[in-house]
Amino acid sequence: LEPVSLSVLSQHRRRGPAGAGGGGEGAPGRQRVIRAGGDLESGRGVEELAAVDGRELAAGDRLLLETPGGGGWGEAGEAAETEANADAAQDGAAR
Repeated sequence: LEPVSLSVLSQHRRRGPAGAGGGGEGAPGRQRVIRAGGDLESGRGVEELAAVDGRELAAGDRLLLETPGGGGWGEAGEAAETEANADAAQDGAAR
């Protein structure tokens, strides 16, 4: 394996994507380099990368890329009401 140059250009690393219609934010993403012989659990050999960043990587180094989660839609109570109404309508249609 040969050394490589890594360039990262990403978004939504401080805050997740916005929700719509009253929904909450999604989870922010993150990216880390785990150096050869490093350990994610202990944090040894782990480098947190910024949204726009770069590193030189060697054989055995790993990139861990966690994409942001999507934002929610609507108020939390609305989903339960909508599901209950849909279930009731479906039950009525089945009769």
